[in-house]
Amino acid sequence: MIANSLETQPKERDALELLQYRFARGLIILTIAASSIALLVQFVTLIRNKSDIALQQPMVALVLLAINIILWRYFNAETLKQTSVIIVLSYTILVALSNILLPEFVFVMLSAATLIAASILVNRWIFLLALAVVAVHEILEIIAIINSESGFTAEAAAEATLVIALIFISVVTRFLFNATRQTATTARHNAYILQMTAEIGQETNRLLSLEELLSNAVEQIRTRFGYNHVQIYLIDENSEQAVLAASTGKLGRELLERKHQIRVGSQGAVGQVTWHGEPILINAQQHFYNRPTTARGELLHEMRSRLVLPISDGTAIIGALDAQSIHANAFGESDMQALQVLSNMIGTSIRNSNLFEAQQRNLEENKRLFFEAQNRLQEIRRLNQQLTKSGWDEYLTTYDIVPGITLQEDTVVPETTWSETMTQAGRRRQPVNKTENGRHLIAVPILLRDQVIGAIEVEPAPGSSDTDTIEMMQAVASRLAVSLDNARLFEEAQQTTAQEQHISQIVEQYQSANSVDDLLRVTITELSELFGAERGAIRLVKDGIESSSQHHNGGMS
Repeated sequence: MIANSLETQPKERDALELLQYRFARGLIILTIAASSIALLVQFVTLIRNKSDIALQQPMVALVLLAINIILWRYFNAETLKQTSVIIVLSYTILVALSNILLPEFVFVMLSAATLIAASILVNRWIFLLALAVVAVHEILEIIAIINSESGFTAEAAAEATLVIALIFISVVTRFLFNATRQTATTARHNAYILQMTAEIGQETNRLLSLEELLSNAVEQIRTRFGYNHVQIYLIDENSEQAVLAASTGKLGRELLERKHQIRVGSQGAVGQVTWHGEPILINAQQHFYNRPTTARGELLHEMRSRLVLPISDGTAIIGALDAQSIHANAFGESDMQALQVLSNMIGTSIRNSNLFEAQQRNLEENKRLFFEAQNRLQEIRRLNQQLTKSGWDEYLTTYDIVPGITLQEDTVVPETTWSETMTQAGRRRQPVNKTENGRHLIAVPILLRDQVIGAIEVEPAPGSSDTDTIEMMQAVASRLAVSLDNARLFEEAQQTTAQEQHISQIVEQYQSANSVDDLLRVTITELSELFGAERGAIRLVKDGIESSSQHHNGGMS
C-alpha cells in the first residue's frame, strides 16, 4: 500500500540525475570547443597552403558545431533525456563514418567518449547500438589489417586490445552506474517511507503518558497507512500474557473492554511474535487468529491480511504491533519496513515513558529525602547552637570568668559592657562599620557553629582600608572562636580529671575502713575538705524514707 502512494509522489532531482545533467552539458561544451578548433585548424591550413583540401572534415565539424549549439540553446533538466539521445547518436554516426571522415587518433577518442556517454546517459538499447557500432568498426579494421599484412600482426593485436578495452570499460561503467542508480532509487523510496514514519514518530514521542501514547500511535498508523484495524499488545510483568493495550475503532473498544489477552508462545500470530521476536505476515484468512471463543472470531472475520511485528525496547521484546486489512496481500516489503521502524520507535517511546514515570517517582522521593535532610540539618544546627550556648553559659558561670577585656592606652582592663556597635554585630551576625561621636568603629561577631559567643570591636587608624580591616577581623574571629572552644574544653577536661582523682583518693581510703561508721566518717570528712564545707551530713534509710523522716521529726521535738 505504501508503494502505490510512492508512485504518485513527484520525483526530485537526485545526485545521479544532477551528474547526468552536468556530464551532458560538459559533452556539449566539449563538442562545441572541439568542432570550433577543428574548423579553425582547417581554415588556417587552407590559408597557409593555399591549396584545395577535402571538404568532408570541415563539413563534419560544422554540422557537429551547429547541432551542439542548438542542443545548448534548448538544453535543461526537462530535455535531458532527449538531448542525451541526440548526443550519443551523433557520436555513434561519426564513429560509423570515421574511416572516411576522421583520422585514427580522433576515432579512438571519439569511440571512448561515445561508449562512456552511452553507458551513463541513455537507455540500454541505444547503449547496445553504440557498443555494436564501435565493436563492428574495430573488427572490420582488424580484418583489414590482417588481410593487408597477411597475418595477425602487432598492429592487429593493438586494435584488438583497444576494442576489448573500450568494450570492457563501457560495460563496467554501465553496470556500476545502473547499480548506483538502483541504490539511489531504493534510498529515495526508503526516505519517503521514513518521512511518513517520522511524522508518526514525532506525534508519538511528544507524549509521555503511556496510555495516550499507545492510543495515538495505533490511530496514526491506521489513518496514515490506510489499514482497517491496528492494535498494540504489551507483555505483562510475568512475561506470560500479551495484554491488549491499545486498539482502533469499535472493534478495538470491545476488545479493550474484554481485557483481551493472548498467551505468550501460543499458536496465534501475536503469541508467536512475542515469543520468538520475528515478524509474521499472513495473507490467508483461514490462518488468521488465535480464536479462544466464537464471539471473538466473529469480530475479526472480515480481515484478509495481517502483519504482526515485535515491539522491542532495545533489550527485550515487550509487545507486538498488529495491523490488519480487508484487502488481500495488503502488506508489501515497504509496509513491513515502515511498520518495523514504527515498532522500534514505539518501543523506544514506551521505554522513555516508563523511564519518565520512574524519574518522576525518583524525583518525588529525592524531594522528600531532601526536605527531610534539610529539616535534620536545621535540627542539627539548632542543637549545635543550643549546646554551644549552654556550654559557654555554664562555663562562664561555673568558672566565674570575666567575659570581656578592653585595651585603653596600652592597658588591658576587664570589662563586660557591650557597646552599641558590638551589640549590632552580634544580633546581625555580620560586621558593623559605623562612625559614632567622631569615632570610627568596626565590630565583627565571634561565631562558633552558627552561635554568637562574642564580638570584637576595633577603632582602626585613619586612612586604613575598611575592607581589609573587616576581612582580617573576620579571619581572626573565626580562629579565635575555635581556639576559645578548645581552651574551654581543655579546662573542663582538666576539671573532670581533678574530680576523678579526688574520687579515686576517697575510694582508696575506703579500703582501710573496717565498719560502716568508718566509711561514713571518711566520706563526709573528705567531701568537706574537697568543697570547703563548714557542715555536712549523711543519713541512711531505715524502714523507708517516710519512716526515717518521721522518726527524725519526732526526735527533734
